[in-house]
Amino acid sequence: MWIQSLFLALLIVIFLQGRYFPRCNFKSLRYRRYFTPDVITEGESTTLVEHISNARLLPIPWVRVEAQLSPYLIFGSGTANPDAVKPDKYRQFHRSMFTLPAYTTITRRHNVTVPHRGYYAVPSVTMTTGDILGIGDRRSQDFETNTVLTVYPQLIPIEDLFRIRSSFTGDIVVRRWIIDDPFHIRGVREYQPTDPQNRVNWKATAKTGQLQVHNYDYTADVRLMILLNVDTDENQWSVTTDEPCAERAISIAASIAQYALESGVETGFAANGKYIDDPESPMRLEPCSGDSQLQTILLTLAKLTLLRRVTFHTFLKEEYDSGVTGMDYLVISAYTNEEIDDALQKLRDAGNNVEMLTVERTPKEELHAAD
Repeated sequence: MWIQSLFLALLIVIFLQGRYFPRCNFKSLRYRRYFTPDVITEGESTTLVEHISNARLLPIPWVRVEAQLSPYLIFGSGTANPDAVKPDKYRQFHRSMFTLPAYTTITRRHNVTVPHRGYYAVPSVTMTTGDILGIGDRRSQDFETNTVLTVYPQLIPIEDLFRIRSSFTGDIVVRRWIIDDPFHIRGVREYQPTDPQNRVNWKATAKTGQLQVHNYDYTADVRLMILLNVDTDENQWSVTTDEPCAERAISIAASIAQYALESGVETGFAANGKYIDDPESPMRLEPCSGDSQLQTILLTLAKLTLLRRVTFHTFLKEEYDSGVTGMDYLVISAYTNEEIDDALQKLRDAGNNVEMLTVERTPKEELHAAD
């Protein structure tokens, strides 16, 4: 008789735990995830940190945490070659399993390498849990995490950019926004590896004990506006067919913006692409100076998608219709046509200095090989 009672009690316990754990596990669960650092440059690595806690006396038998991520977030020792990853419209699922004793916090760290610039948001994760034996209902719930990783485009040293200018179908013309005026010295500063030897101020060096160079000023106030065309072919639809070319153009824009801002030039940026998190807003930053402007431009380039908001000639029409004058424009594009040339001439006629930098397209055989 006692065996039957024991068996009945066991069945009752199994039934009760099958109903209790799925219903009550979420009440004591605490979860947080973040990247550290949360701002990197493409090709660099970061760490995804997960914290999960059980804030009650009873254990939580198991909980699965699942998030949908970009395939460009490569975990562990995976490849860091962006050409080996499918386009960003495809997703991957990252899953973690936990068992949580009473009043326990578990921390896990995952090494992540990111070979592609971007703005990677993980607003929530889905958590699934159940009972000890797995016979009861499984329950799922979404937890907000608001996790974001910002990946800046790769920067090209300005001397390398000019050294490889033959790789562009157009030439880079060095105008007043990139050349110092040697007749206007505004002081001295510490030597940097990119400074030429003829800038060294030997008297200041002897006085400070550290290598000092002349800090040159400009002959006139300059405002530089970088205009980027995300399209790589005038006959394409909304998405570029030459992503490597578009990414090169983005790196060039970032590199020139960095150089100009570090040289003291007020610099702005605009493009005919869309923000990944605000696709309806025009992408335009007015010229400004300072480190904060560089960070804003790099963040904008991280958020830039290769989906065009408007065609490039329409984008240029919006620019000259705004009545801008006295601006130095650097236009970065993989192509030009009659409509674009007409729009650029209207900008010049309005009293602006306009230069064109044409980026070389990717050979078709390389594009086919990537497919």
